[in-house]
Amino acid sequence: MAAKKTKDQNQSPSADSLILTNKPAQKISKEQSTFNKLVTRINTIKSKIDGESAKMETLSKLYRSKIPGLAVELGKLKIQMAMLLHQKRSGIKLSNPQNEKLDSIIYDFLDDAFCVVQPNEEEKSIYTYYAGESFDDHEKSQQEYEKTIISQMFYEQFGVKLDPSLFNEDTDFEKLEADLKKQIEDQANKHHNKNTGPQKKSKKQLEKEALEKEKESIKTKSLRSIYLSLVKMLHPDTVQDENLKKEKEETMKQVVMAYEKKDLLQLLQLEMQWLRSHEDVLYNTDNKTLQAYIALLKEQAEQLEAELDMLYMNPAYSQVSGYRFETEHFARKEINHMANNFKEQSMFFTQDLHALQTSKNSTAVIKHCIEMYYDNMPF
Repeated sequence: MAAKKTKDQNQSPSADSLILTNKPAQKISKEQSTFNKLVTRINTIKSKIDGESAKMETLSKLYRSKIPGLAVELGKLKIQMAMLLHQKRSGIKLSNPQNEKLDSIIYDFLDDAFCVVQPNEEEKSIYTYYAGESFDDHEKSQQEYEKTIISQMFYEQFGVKLDPSLFNEDTDFEKLEADLKKQIEDQANKHHNKNTGPQKKSKKQLEKEALEKEKESIKTKSLRSIYLSLVKMLHPDTVQDENLKKEKEETMKQVVMAYEKKDLLQLLQLEMQWLRSHEDVLYNTDNKTLQAYIALLKEQAEQLEAELDMLYMNPAYSQVSGYRFETEHFARKEINHMANNFKEQSMFFTQDLHALQTSKNSTAVIKHCIEMYYDNMPF
């Protein structure tokens, strides 16, 4: 049975616990101020990721519960209408402009319906007649186009090119994200190497490189030292109480995860939670170490911003990603409005199908359909 958590351990460490404030006889330094801003920035991004993930999940669930079934129902009605118009047009006389409009209507119905309904061979052959190309060829070219668009989106967002052929039904998006991050790092390294090539370096450049190496060393040591101090404090074998031991084990899991992700902020927050003396720890931190913290936090903020952008590219949210800049309330209203539109269109198609099937004057019904549907076609 899991140990009962205390109030403090049941909640994530507070972001406010890392914000440094002025002491009575001491103003915060420039580095401490920068540290504060980065802590606030990271927590803002984390909060946005959590909020946007919840929003996208809610909207996606709402969309899946309402739209696909209605879209399929309307798609089937459009196929029935297209097939019936194709069948009945041979027995009536229409003007050339009317015939051209009817061609466009039948093609549009089939093209739209086949996005949500898999056509049979007869329906494919009618599509080929109006489209001028086979349905299979059209579908293949459409898939290639969509892959190119996705690849272009990644290029515009992250500045790296991905082979469009990588995107298919079996795409491993976690692996793709890892490859994407590696390309970004490689690109940055190439740029760095280009700017720090074999040319002779000045004394100032050498001093700057030495300082950067020292900062990198401090960054690594800072992460590891915090990690090791937490490991020592939280080691389950240091206590006999089973409940406390289990609490330490749970917190230790968070520490390991944070260290593996190089999440300095989370490590600091976990450390402060246990030490209960965060101001003394951070106020007494020397500037070089604090600068290393700042460098790590900047990296973390950039990674989180990339993670936020990747969230909207998740294929699970593709149907609702367009609501990225909308409130959840507005998006929910839009999805419900979309569902009502599908229902209304299905009602009109059902009425027109019935009229086309039962009317003795097919010419009048078809002309009515041309008048009604051609003007509403997307051009």
